[in-house]
Amino acid sequence: MNKRKQDGHGVRINMPVEKESELFSKRSKIEIMANILEKTRERSKKTHIMNHCNLSFRQLQRYLKSLRIKGLVQKEDSGRVILYKITKKGRRFLRRYSRIAFLLGRGH
Repeated sequence: MNKRKQDGHGVRINMPVEKESELFSKRSKIEIMANILEKTRERSKKTHIMNHCNLSFRQLQRYLKSLRIKGLVQKEDSGRVILYKITKKGRRFLRRYSRIAFLLGRGH
C-alpha cells in the first residue's frame, strides 16, 4: 500500500506506508549508546559525537556519563581538548549488540 505525500519542494512522492513509519520510529536508548560507541572507536570530541548521533548537548552529557560509569567509554583530558574513546569493555558490548541487531533484522 502506498501513501502519496509531498516533499518540502512540492514534489509528490509515493512512499510505502510501512516504510514511512520506519522513518519516524524512535531509537531505543541502547541503539543510541551503540551509536556513541561506534563514533568513539576513534577518539572524538563531544561535538563530533553529538552531530554523528544527532543528539542535543544535554542528551549527550547524560549518555556519556552513563557510558563512563558503566566502563564502556573513557574520557581523555589533555588539558587542551577533551576526547572520548571506547574501552575494551565497550568494544565487547558493541560486538554483542551488533550480533543481536543483525539477528533482529536491524543489521549493523
